Amino acid sequence: MGEKMLKSMWFDTIKKIEFPKLNNDIKTNLLVIGGGITGISCCYELKDLFDNITLVTVNDLYTGATGYTTAKVTYQHGYIYYDLMNLLGPQKTKLYYEFNKLGLERIQEIVEKEKIDCDFKNVDGYLVSYNNESENLKNELKAYDEIGIKGDMVTIDIFDKMAIKVPNQARFNPLKYLHGLIERLNISIYVDTKVLKIENNVAYTENGKIEADHIIIATSYPIYPNHNLFFTKLIPSISYVVCGKAKKNIEDANYISTKEPTVAIRYQDDTMILSGASHKTKDIKNPHDQYHFLKNIGRTYFDIEDFTYAWSTRDFISVDYCPFVGRLDENIYLATGYGKWGMTNSVASSLLIRDLIEKKDNKFAEAFRPYRSVLNKRFWKYNSQMIKTIIKSKKIYEHISEIDAGKGKIIKFNNKRYGVYRDEKQVYVVDATCTHLGCGLMFNKIDRTYDCPCHGSKFNFNGRLISGPAKKDLQVIKITNKEANKLQDI
Repeated sequence: MGEKMLKSMWFDTIKKIEFPKLNNDIKTNLLVIGGGITGISCCYELKDLFDNITLVTVNDLYTGATGYTTAKVTYQHGYIYYDLMNLLGPQKTKLYYEFNKLGLERIQEIVEKEKIDCDFKNVDGYLVSYNNESENLKNELKAYDEIGIKGDMVTIDIFDKMAIKVPNQARFNPLKYLHGLIERLNISIYVDTKVLKIENNVAYTENGKIEADHIIIATSYPIYPNHNLFFTKLIPSISYVVCGKAKKNIEDANYISTKEPTVAIRYQDDTMILSGASHKTKDIKNPHDQYHFLKNIGRTYFDIEDFTYAWSTRDFISVDYCPFVGRLDENIYLATGYGKWGMTNSVASSLLIRDLIEKKDNKFAEAFRPYRSVLNKRFWKYNSQMIKTIIKSKKIYEHISEIDAGKGKIIKFNNKRYGVYRDEKQVYVVDATCTHLGCGLMFNKIDRTYDCPCHGSKFNFNGRLISGPAKKDLQVIKITNKEANKLQDI
C-alpha cells in the first residue's frame, strides 16, 4: 500500500460544489456549524422554520467523519445491546434502539419523498460470531427480544458461523444523499471558515463574525468553549476501510462481527467494502498493519486481488455509548458522540433538535441531553489512562538525516519535538505538540497528518487544524530547504 495519500470512494461519485469562504460579518436566523450529515440534516429539518439559514465548515463539506463512513444505515450496531442493558438498563437501551430506528426510517422517507438518487437499498443485517460463541449471540438475542428488535439465529455458509439476522436495514451513498439535500435547500454555505469562539449567540471566525438567533454545533467534536469537558466523555477511535471487487460473493447485506478486532462488510454496487480493525487513538498502532488485516480477510474469504480504495476514519464514542444531543445554552444546541454509527444517530438528532427549538416534547431529550452524568467505569478508566498516554506520546520520535518528498516524521531537536514534512517544493515544520492539552503528536504516514493519541485532534501537515477537540492550529516554524538539509541524526 505504501505511504500514498488515501481517500474515500464516495468523493469520486459526486461532482464537487464550490462554495465561498466567509469574508465579512453577517446575520442569520440559524447558524449551523459543521458540514457533515448532522449539519445538513439539521438545515433540511429546519428549512420551513427559519427564513435565513447559514452553514459553515472548517474545511470543505463532508471532510469529517461523514465523507469517510461506510454508510451502513442500521440499528444493528454490532455486539452492543447486551452491554447497553447492563450499563444503562432496559428503558434507556430501548430508547437508543428507537432513536436509531427513527434515523433509518427518516432517511428512507426523505429519499422517497425527495426522489434522491443515492443508491439507497434495504438489506438484511447480520451480527456474525467470531468462533461460533453461541453464548454471546444468545445474550444479544435476549436483549433484542426485551427491547423489541426482531432477530433470528441463522448460519452464514461462507464463514460457517452463526449469526443474528435483522431484516429491513439499509445502506446508501452518503454524499449523493447529502448533495441531493443541498440541491433542495435555500441556505448560505461557507467553507474553510473556522469558528474560533462563540459568545452571546455570536460566532467569531477568522474573517468575520456571525450573529445568529439560534446556533447548532454539528461538528464531530463539539467546538463550544463553555463547559467544554467533552474530551473527558468522548473516547476517540480510529477505524480502517478497504474496497475491492470480490470473486466469491455473499448476499448483499450488512455484516458485522461480535468481537474485536471488529470486521464489517457491505457492498456498493459490485464493490465490497470491508471495514473495522478499530482501536482507541491512545493504542498507537501502525496503520499499515490494520489495512493488511482487512485486506487479508478480503483475499482469504472473497478472492479480492485488487483493492481500489482504502481510507481511515475517526469517531468519538461517548463513555456511555449514547450520543450527546440537546440544548447547551439559550438557543445553542449540540449533536455529537455517535460512535461508529453516525448515519442513523445524526438524522435522529436533527429531529430531536428541531423539537427542542420548537419547544415540543421529545421522549429522547432527557436520555441524550449533553450535560447528563456519565461517571461510570468507562469514564474513570479512560481518563485515568490519559497520564500514561501523554507521557508515552512525548517519548516517541524518529531520528532522521533526510526526508524524501511526500514524507514526514517527528524529530527531537534541542529537547523539543517537531513535525517535519517535505513536498516537492518546500519543507513544513511545526511544533509537534497538540494545542489542546499538550500531548505529543504522531505523524500519520498514510494520511500525512499529525494525530493526537490522547483525545483525537487531527492537523494537516502544514499545521492547520482538521478536527478537535483542539481549537488552534499548530505553531509553524519557518525553515528553508537549505536549512532543512542541515538536519542531522540525533
